[in-house]
Amino acid sequence: MEIIDLKKYLTPVENQNKNKQLEVVLFSDQVLAGSNFYNTIFQKNVPQLRKRIFTVAKNEKVIEIITSLIPQTGFFPPQLHDVEAWIDQKQQVDKVDNDIMLTWPSNDEKKLLMHHHKEPEQQVLLRKVFFKSKDQEIIRYEENAMLPGYFKLQKR
Repeated sequence: MEIIDLKKYLTPVENQNKNKQLEVVLFSDQVLAGSNFYNTIFQKNVPQLRKRIFTVAKNEKVIEIITSLIPQTGFFPPQLHDVEAWIDQKQQVDKVDNDIMLTWPSNDEKKLLMHHHKEPEQQVLLRKVFFKSKDQEIIRYEENAMLPGYFKLQKR
C-alpha cells in the first residue's frame, strides 16, 4: 500500500525518484485550446494550456493516472523533464489545496487503469489538487485517479 502524505506534495517525477517501486511514465504531453471548463478551474481566461498525463505503475500494473494542467502563459524550456517542479518554482507556488472524492473513472482513466486488472470495474479515488501562489492565484491543477486498494491518504 502506498501512503500519500497530503501535506508534502511530490511532482510525478519526484514521486518516482522517492519510491523506486513505482514506475512513472509520461503517457502524453499536448497543448490544448482553452475552454470555459478550463477557465472555471483556473478562475481566469486561459487561452491555451499544457496537458500532461502520467501513468503510475507498480509491478507492471497501472495503479494511478495523473493529469497535470498548466496554463501556457510563457516559454517552457525545451527538453524540460519536470515541468511541474519548474512551474511551481517559477510561479512561487506556496499552497496546495486537495479535494478528494470517490467516483467512477472517466473513459480514459478506465482504459488505462482497468486494462491491467482482472477485477470488475470499480470506483476510483479522485484527488483534485490546486497549486496556488501567495496571492491565491491557481498556477496549475492536477487530477490523480487512484485505485483505492493501493493507496492510503495520510495527513500528519
